[in-house]
Amino acid sequence: MRSPIVVLITCSSIIAFIVTITLVSMVCGILWWNRITCPSIEFMKSKGFKFDKRDKLSLYSVWKEIYVDHEYDQALRDLPPEPVIVDVGANIGLFAARCTELCKNPTVYCYEPVPEIFSLLHYNAGKMGGNIKPYPVGVGDRNYSTTIQYFPRASAMSTGCDDTDDKFEVGIVHQVNNYTTSPILAPILRALFRLYINAKLQPEKVQIRIESFTKILSNIKGEIDLVKIDCECCELSAVKALSAEDLARINTVFIEVENYRTNWRQEITEIFEKNNFKVRIENESKPWCDIIANRIKVD
Repeated sequence: MRSPIVVLITCSSIIAFIVTITLVSMVCGILWWNRITCPSIEFMKSKGFKFDKRDKLSLYSVWKEIYVDHEYDQALRDLPPEPVIVDVGANIGLFAARCTELCKNPTVYCYEPVPEIFSLLHYNAGKMGGNIKPYPVGVGDRNYSTTIQYFPRASAMSTGCDDTDDKFEVGIVHQVNNYTTSPILAPILRALFRLYINAKLQPEKVQIRIESFTKILSNIKGEIDLVKIDCECCELSAVKALSAEDLARINTVFIEVENYRTNWRQEITEIFEKNNFKVRIENESKPWCDIIANRIKVD
């Protein structure tokens, strides 16, 4: 039988080993995160754009999907000269910036309801070439005010839904899988993300203004070449708010859909198909997928 002293030394060694591994993992995780977010920060500085330094998580993820994954590039390149573009869920304006780079003389109507984010969007819009029009509202089926959960350190995850714990868990797995599937590193990164979320990502209740989507579009004359919708938990209600007359004026709709929500993708697809759109889905197996709907023109 081992003496109490030997048992104590053994337990202390195990605890010390666990603590050391945890600290090393945390340091490695911080260094890894700083390394991968650096390009997005340098991009913002090169453009003279403002961003919230607390919000590196959203800055990197939005920058990556637009400038690394080139998620919207083909849709933008297919647009005619001087296109009219509507950006629902504009955040700080990176999609609008890409529009000015890939389109000839675009007019981009940007809608962002969170006051802190809108102030950055408004400033960045002034730095862009082209005709960028920011508005401090969200879109819906009518005019009203509501309260949402705003995450200053992850603004792109701000939402009007209450299931943020489920959403973050889905997001953690998705984001880590984007960078590594290592059976050793992936669980460590997921654990670090959970620690970060619990410690840092506490939401603030923010009141925002919602305006009727039909009313918003009625102020835009003529055909609308592209509507991009990325508005976290309101994409289905935004699409349902479009009347048949609205849809008849729109040539292309590009929507990021929270694919883990039951039947949302199917409902949105059916709405467009019933209104004479050809629909394709990208990243169908992922928790966030893209629906691209192109109106079928009849000669």
